[in-house]
Amino acid sequence: MTYSHRYLDAEVLPIDQRRAAELPEAALQGDAQRFSDLLAELAAAGPVRALAVVGVLSRNLVATLTAAHGRDGALRILESTRLDAAVAE
Repeated sequence: MTYSHRYLDAEVLPIDQRRAAELPEAALQGDAQRFSDLLAELAAAGPVRALAVVGVLSRNLVATLTAAHGRDGALRILESTRLDAAVAE
């Protein structure tokens, strides 16, 4: 899988998929140190790897939201998140 943008092509590598699984896993387990270590590892890997991980996380989030709430419900949740951010700004 490749995520493309006019400035960047980020092919998703197995390590990106691993990072995309381990970050939320550490958060779910409440392991702040592991979560911090994984973020530091991702930052050190550079922007292309970070964008690939964001792509995988986004894909997984969409799949989960759609499975739990349907497409329209998923879109409402995302819009609500966007509105919350706009209010906070």
